[in-house]
Amino acid sequence: MKLKDYFEALKALVKKDKSLLECDIVFSIDDEGNAFKKAHYGPSAGHFMDGEFRGVKEGDDHKVNAVCLN
Repeated sequence: MKLKDYFEALKALVKKDKSLLECDIVFSIDDEGNAFKKAHYGPSAGHFMDGEFRGVKEGDDHKVNAVCLN
């Protein structure tokens, strides 16, 4: 999923119910939804490759290609 699609989906949810802006953000700990936890960190931009995410710092050779949600 691209960030623009995620952003549009969030906007559509909030348009239907503005009270969602006060809700907690949670995430599934696995693909099957066996448990959920609250998000504690804001999104960060970085580089994702081979299952690893690295925040990109100034002077870094890696180009931003992903946003980590938590």
